[in-house]
Amino acid sequence: MNCDLTSVAAQIRVEQLQFGYRATQPIAHHLTFTLQSGETVGLVGPNGAGKTSLFLLLTGLLTPQAGKIYLSDRPLKSGQFIPEIGLVFQNPDDQLFCASVWDDVAFGAENLGWPPGQVQTAVQQALNTTGVVHLAQRSPHQLSGGEKTMAAIASVLVMNPLVMLYDEPSAHLDLAARRRLINFLQTTPQTNLIASHDLALILEVCDRVLLLDQGQILADGPPKTILADESLLTAHHLEVPGQLR
Repeated sequence: MNCDLTSVAAQIRVEQLQFGYRATQPIAHHLTFTLQSGETVGLVGPNGAGKTSLFLLLTGLLTPQAGKIYLSDRPLKSGQFIPEIGLVFQNPDDQLFCASVWDDVAFGAENLGWPPGQVQTAVQQALNTTGVVHLAQRSPHQLSGGEKTMAAIASVLVMNPLVMLYDEPSAHLDLAARRRLINFLQTTPQTNLIASHDLALILEVCDRVLLLDQGQILADGPPKTILADESLLTAHHLEVPGQLR
């Protein structure tokens, strides 16, 4: 069943996913979970747990060795561009490489052959949504860390994804930029999966938390429950956020 093109969010379902760079260190070991349409979910775990690799699997950039990924009940094919799922990398410099912010945000739509009028409208909307329309003609290399992050998000939102994946979005942001990011994440209508070591952000923004380690989801529940469990977090090299201590 195809996704409803008038929707702004979609369910994503992972079933029995298997992947590993080495047999002794699985990134996904019979990995199974579901994100409901419009839900914002935090993905936490120790360094090396495979959060970024999972994102690459979800976007088709890596091919699972077994298992299935479904977007609103439609099975996804690995190795194919999936415009309904957008990925924001940890380092915005990996996504910003054009002469201006406008050009970076327009890049994906232009390369898919969208009509110029449609590109113009989509870019304007993405810049307005992320609050960086005033930076449209600036070089991305002259922006602050927070400005770069929001410009990188705009470059993904322009494609109208139904699911957004955020890889450590608050890394290297100052307090003001982090607060702007949190305010944005609290209002975005897409289905969101946020991988982060910033557990205070996860607590404030997310409806649910998944703990990934050893290739499996080892905990799944409300942020105030999962992130207050000191023995659970300590076992996986995480700390209870200050708000819950």
